[in-house]
Amino acid sequence: MTRFWLDFPWEGQRGLKGELERMQRTLDYLSKGPEANLGDVPSAGVFPLTNVSQDKDSFFVYAELPGMEPKDINISITGRTLTLSGERSIVQEEGASYHRQERKGGKFNRTITLKTDVDVAEVGANFVNGVLIITLPKAEEAKPRQIPIAV
Repeated sequence: MTRFWLDFPWEGQRGLKGELERMQRTLDYLSKGPEANLGDVPSAGVFPLTNVSQDKDSFFVYAELPGMEPKDINISITGRTLTLSGERSIVQEEGASYHRQERKGGKFNRTITLKTDVDVAEVGANFVNGVLIITLPKAEEAKPRQIPIAV
């Protein structure tokens, strides 16, 4: 805590939040070992990694699902909420001693909230090279309309 009082607010603007985050990282390291501090390395907690984009007519979701089969992936949409779920299996070699183990298996459930309603009847999905591509056409009332100006 002495470091907190010496640093705040004059050096680095760390403050209480920054100090608590540092303490949490230290506790994680002590309880889980070095793999607790992987930084930006994704884990099953943020699986699958996704990108969401849009144009004037549709939303596009790209989800990385390497090693999975389409039959193991569930896609559902309710209102503006898209849900991806399933289970990823990672084969564990019996008797193997791992030097590094970053690939995680298990059940996943990823929820994405869209900005506007979509036309549920027109939603489509493709699975190409381990990437799930979902096209979600916007509902007609959500699409921009050109309004003519009377002269």
